[in-house]
Amino acid sequence: MAVIWGVCYLAMLKLKTKDSRLKIFPPFPKGGLGGISLVTILCLAFLLFACGDNEEEQTLTSEENLKIGWEEYSLGNYEAAIQAFERVLTASSSSITATKMDAYNGLGWAYVSFSRDAVVNQKNMSISLSKFQEAIALDSTNADAWVGKACLLLIRRSSQADLRDALDAIENALQADAAYLYRHDYDSKADLYALKAQCYYYLGELDNAREEVERVLAIEKDNVAALAMRRLLQSSI
Repeated sequence: MAVIWGVCYLAMLKLKTKDSRLKIFPPFPKGGLGGISLVTILCLAFLLFACGDNEEEQTLTSEENLKIGWEEYSLGNYEAAIQAFERVLTASSSSITATKMDAYNGLGWAYVSFSRDAVVNQKNMSISLSKFQEAIALDSTNADAWVGKACLLLIRRSSQADLRDALDAIENALQADAAYLYRHDYDSKADLYALKAQCYYYLGELDNAREEVERVLAIEKDNVAALAMRRLLQSSI
């Protein structure tokens, strides 16, 4: 925008001299445009048009930004998703608890996926955890936020406490509002049991892990995570 102003300003300065003005445009007729040059009008019109574009972006509703956030997330554009979810939270219209809650939830998933996509980033993990907790604080029945928290803790697993908390989060998800589940990243209850199996595996509780694997395969016999975990458990015998 600063560049545009500079170009327009130079054009207007140039037109102030009689010679240059006559060479480019003839004087405007008396009583027509009041001595305002065509370049000035064009520049102002361009600036107003440019500002109008920015205004349109800023006037997106919280619901529209939320939708954009999840669309960007589904495409793997995690940074763009984060920006859209943040716009929901900073918008003056984001007073609806459900909208804010889902924006926090979206930020949690975006940060954990962004970290998982490259190297596990501890700072992003901490941010992700705080966002999931914000979502849960606004609505403890949000099963998707509980699943996200469980995934984060399993990926981080800095201690056994992380894995225990992940198991608790999965149980909370299974008891919470199922309407929040299966929107992205996981497709069925079988995936949640597979998540539990992984937690038990890393805790060294192999019998519990086997039990969860069999529960998964009873629902989905070709569940990739469960089949991989079964092979791991067989090699541990």
